Amino acid sequence: AYRTEHLKKICDNLERTTHNIIESLKEEGPDEMAQMYVSLSRAVSVTSIADASQYFNQAVEIVSKFGDELIRRWEALEALAERAAELPGISDEFAYRFIRCAELVGMYISREKHWNRSNAARVDSKMSPATALAAISRWRDRRVGRYQYQLLAIVKDVLPPDTTLARLDS
Repeated sequence: AYRTEHLKKICDNLERTTHNIIESLKEEGPDEMAQMYVSLSRAVSVTSIADASQYFNQAVEIVSKFGDELIRRWEALEALAERAAELPGISDEFAYRFIRCAELVGMYISREKHWNRSNAARVDSKMSPATALAAISRWRDRRVGRYQYQLLAIVKDVLPPDTTLARLDS
């Protein structure tokens, strides 16, 4: 639109709308989000280098924080949390911070094919069952993930190993 004379009247509105759409996307990964910001930056650069620079910097920031290594970072954090859960006296605050990290990771994962939100809830429940239940309740309200799988992951981990789910229905 910036390169076409008859569309110049709607450019600012189109730029704002495009930026808002990019900001609101929940299913895109960091690489896809960065690519969208770069595309917006290229489009805007015709009239505003400052705006283009800002969008480009957002792309760089996203990739710098949450690039390809996000899954590996999360797996390391999850393994540490699982070990920490074995320590006596683990605080609810630690569990809360862990699950908030999971929420952040979930925002930047394009699909949960390579990341298991239910496992994050399970690990959190080892540290603080109340914190884990509160988290999946928030997720249910926001329609994040599948509540039944998250709850099942927690229940299976909290109950004694010899408990079967069939006995829970009785």
